[in-house]
Amino acid sequence: MLVFVAAGNICTDMSAPTVQLSVPGTNPTNLGFVLGTPCQPATSRSELWLIKSPPPGLNNVNISLAGASARTLHSIAMVFAGVDQAMPYRAVMGASNVGMSSSVTFPSAVGDLVASFVGQGYGIAGPGAGTTLEFRQNVNTNTTLNNSAAGTLPGASPNVDASWEFESSDEWQAIAVSLRPAS
Repeated sequence: MLVFVAAGNICTDMSAPTVQLSVPGTNPTNLGFVLGTPCQPATSRSELWLIKSPPPGLNNVNISLAGASARTLHSIAMVFAGVDQAMPYRAVMGASNVGMSSSVTFPSAVGDLVASFVGQGYGIAGPGAGTTLEFRQNVNTNTTLNNSAAGTLPGASPNVDASWEFESSDEWQAIAVSLRPAS
């Protein structure tokens, strides 16, 4: 299971929270985070978490913030079957910027499945070429990350590009991971 969390603020805020995540009966692993956007390097935070072999059935994903508050909070949980449990991912990459689109290029391989996540301040139009939209929630333009989306795409060798298109130019943060297939 992958869990993406985007804690959004406005560009005049001075700090971003840290994210604490728990799923009963599991030990979540933080795969990485993106802190800040060009308008303020200390606010807004996106994180990606991995939960290996979550218990079957419905599970609670508990998210709390520490150290600072966020004006908005988005989360996406996605469960994948057929992932190598010993070495579940090949690479993870995150980025932030401002613009009409985002792009994260990182190592992958043919046979991998790439999961791509994004938070953006104005609105997410859709995924880039080759990506299947799995989830999108456009709320409003109140914070740097008050719109979120997730998608999947096939892995490629030696690198893959996970990209998103936006409704207007604004701050964004993106994280993507290349999941290894079970043998």
